[in-house]
Order: sequence, then C-alpha cells, then structure tokens
Amino acid sequence: MATKKMSKLEACGTCRFFYKSHKLLVLLVLPAFLIIRCSGSGEKKPEKEELLISIQRESGLDGDDFAPLIGEYAKLHPKLRISTETRSFEELLNRHPDGADKTAAGDILILDGRYLRDFIKGQDLLSLEDYLSSDSSPATWALPSDSPPAPWALPLNASIDLLFYNIDLLKEAGFDRPPGTMADYLRYARTLRDRKGNAGVYAGALGLSPDDSRGIYRDVLSWIWASGIFLTRDGALDFNGRALNRTLDFLALLEKESLLAPGSFEKTGEQRIGEFTQGKIAMLIGSVRDIPRVREKMGDRFGVTRIPEPEDNPGKPVFGLSVWYGAIFRESAGREAAWDLLIFFKEKGPMLTEQLKTVPGHSETASVRPEDPLYSKIWDMYEGADLVRELLDFPGEAALEDALRRELELMFRENRGAAETALAVQRGWDQRSFR
Repeated sequence: MATKKMSKLEACGTCRFFYKSHKLLVLLVLPAFLIIRCSGSGEKKPEKEELLISIQRESGLDGDDFAPLIGEYAKLHPKLRISTETRSFEELLNRHPDGADKTAAGDILILDGRYLRDFIKGQDLLSLEDYLSSDSSPATWALPSDSPPAPWALPLNASIDLLFYNIDLLKEAGFDRPPGTMADYLRYARTLRDRKGNAGVYAGALGLSPDDSRGIYRDVLSWIWASGIFLTRDGALDFNGRALNRTLDFLALLEKESLLAPGSFEKTGEQRIGEFTQGKIAMLIGSVRDIPRVREKMGDRFGVTRIPEPEDNPGKPVFGLSVWYGAIFRESAGREAAWDLLIFFKEKGPMLTEQLKTVPGHSETASVRPEDPLYSKIWDMYEGADLVRELLDFPGEAALEDALRRELELMFRENRGAAETALAVQRGWDQRSFR
C-alpha cells in the first residue's frame, strides 16, 4: 500500500516537474514570438494597392458612369482597390496634397476638356510623353494634332449638342419637319407663340444659370459656331465681327419677342430638359447624353437635328465638341497602375460610349453601327459634321463664359446692342479683368 502511494506521489511530482518546465519554456519563447510577429507585421505591405479617381463635377460625369468599366478592370487586377470621388474644378485645382486633406491627392483625373489648360497651367498633371512614346502605346492613343503641345491627357469620349424638338407641338403648329435655318426657327417660334391654346408653352428656352457650367457653351456658343463663326485667332480671343453681332441680335430678338421661356439666367439646362419633357418647350438645345432621360418621358414623340444656321451659310452641320479627358496627377504614387487603367478606358472606348450614351471619342471608330435609328442618325451627323473644339484648351475659358453670361444678361434686360455687348466682352478679355 505504501509503495503504491509513493508511486502516485512520485508520478505527481513528475507532472509538477514537467508542468513547471513547460511553463518556463512558454514564458521564455512567447515574448520572442510576439516580438518577431509584431516586427514582421510592421513591414508587411498592404494587401491591396489603392487607386483614387477624381472626377470633375463640371464634367457632368460621376463614379456611376465608370462603375461597369472599373468593375471589369478590378476582376483582372484583384490586388488593386479603385475608388472614385467627385469634386468641383476649384476644389481640384486648389487642392493641397501635402496638407491635412489627404483625400485631395488623387491618382487619375477625369475632366471636362474646357478646363484642361487650367490644370496644365497649374502644373497639376503628369506628362504622358514617355508613356505614349513607348512601344506598348499605339499612335492612335495620342492626342489630336491641335491639342496642347505636350501630351498631358488622353481623350476618352466626346459629346455634341443638338436641337431637340417636340414632334407633336410642331405638327400642331403646321410644321412636319424641324427648322433648318435661323429664319425657319424664328418663323416656327412666332407661330407657336401666336397659336391659340398654347398658353404656358414656349418655342424655346435658355438655361444660363451660373449653377450650370455648360450653359453658355451649350445655349449660346452652339448658335455662334453653327453660324460659321470662330472666336479665337492665333490663340487669342476675337469676339467681334458682323456675323457674331448678327447671332447675338438673333438671341436678343428671341427674348424681346417673348419667344423664350422665362428665367433664362435662373434656370439650368437640366431644369429646361425637364420642362421640355413636360411639353412646355417646343425646341431646345441639349446634349446627346440627355436623350435617355427625354426618351423615358416622351417615348418617340421628340426628335433631334442640327443647330439651325443662317440662310446664307449652308454647309455641313457644325457642332461644338465636348471632350472628356483622363489625366494622371503629378503627385500620384501609383503612376504605373493609373496609366494602365487609362489605357483600359481607352481600349474600352465603344463600351464607354454605350455607357455614357454619347458619340465616339477621338480616334474611336464604330465597329457596328447603332441599331437604334435615333442614334444612327446622330452618328451620321457626327461623322459628316465640322466639329469645333477651339475653346477646349483655351486658358481662362470658364472665366470667359462667366463674363459672357453677365454681358448677355445686360443685353437682354437693358436692350443693349449686340455690338456693344461684344465689345464689352472683348475689352474685358484684353484687360484681363475676368481671367
């Protein structure tokens, strides 16, 4: 009995010995393991590389417009995390990447071409010359010949403005086709105004609110370019001439004869499109991108055509071209990934065109004609038109549009003449009072 009892005590003593020994081993090894573990985690790279796309708010685009392409690209690059943000021109131009607002330092910039020169001047962009000259970059990815001297951005897509018209309202007024000239437009507008039962219906409208960054470009410059007028000469503003004054007089006459819906300088283009879909406006200049919204409300009860031109200036359709560019911020820490994504956007041009509901971008040709008759008509006009892009790279273009808006408002409300209005715009530019 005593022997068995001693065996149990001995056994227990042995357990105590091993327990104490292992406990001591754990206490010795665990700290070293934790030190190695922690020091290793500090050097470990993030699981995914971050890439931020900053979209200029004035471009009319947002993250949803690029979501399908980003999603497709992300599947091919699972270690890349891509996010988007939308910021105004001023926020992007005046951002401080080394300051407290770290989100301001993006990688890719998607912008309206009218603001490209301002970003170049501010030294915000990375030159793409080395990328474009590499063997992996076909020449078709380069900028058009009339673009800035250094390749600062890739043109991704384009759009044009057209004259939208309400088929039913024109038919009720006795017209079976849209106006082709400015004289036609005036005749149609006066008939619509004088027709009984048309209370609350206006022939046309302008959306020149300061809240609409494209108002002047769309509703004023479109008429000027359709008249065969160019506003720059040798890189400088040339805002004068008989033809220009005639176009300004035409716009003033529309206002004077109450042919335009009220609120020309208070309403935005988006609000005007809403009024058009409600049957309150018969004819309106809008973007190709507005077609899905209009079609949703009106079905096939509307059409689109070229901007009416002077009777003595027949020829090809003339459209002011809106171009969206993709650029890389100079401070980007992910330049290679940013460039690769821009290439992807460029290669997927037809997909982006379909997503944005626009027209082909630079160097992009349609492999398949649109089956939709309306878009097929637009592509025919686009391919056979003279495309004006003279202000896309013009420095201070946004300030010029603001000044033109102010002078036009004075012309409309104080019955000031077109020549005086044009002179005020030119003088302000020459004196750099609004640049």
